[in-house]
Amino acid sequence: MVEQTIARRAVAVQQALQSYSDTVLHSQPHNGRPIIADLLSGDPQELPPHGFAEALRRFSIPTSRDWFAYRFAHQPARQAAAHALTAELGVGVAYHDIFLTRGAAGAIALALHTVVDPGDEVLFISPPWFFYEAMILSSGATPIRVRLRPPAFDLDIDAIMA
Repeated sequence: MVEQTIARRAVAVQQALQSYSDTVLHSQPHNGRPIIADLLSGDPQELPPHGFAEALRRFSIPTSRDWFAYRFAHQPARQAAAHALTAELGVGVAYHDIFLTRGAAGAIALALHTVVDPGDEVLFISPPWFFYEAMILSSGATPIRVRLRPPAFDLDIDAIMA
């Protein structure tokens, strides 16, 4: 008998990502020509907005010893986010209700690990972002795919996603 050396949850996550990784790692140019815009995994294709690179340069220059320390509750960043959300949404958002993450994937993982328990069911819309199912599995929950059918036109989503 072979002993399992990898957790079943990790195996399930790997299996959920298998078709995506096969496609990404083995995709070929279309008709022998390079693909103009790779939209498969949401990689950005546009140049950043004016001033973005300069802002990155300006705000990455250390101004204190703990500049690169973990700052999950960095008050100036939380206040800026609360101010921007209040302006955009038209509702009051308090800075202490803002949690900082290292991007959307980190925020989704944090939310899943915060509100679901092993065995809970989590609904996700299909076609999904490629990592939703794996993230749900890694949280210990059971992913439930809800198929989306666009009402304005009739597309065979299953054929497109295959």
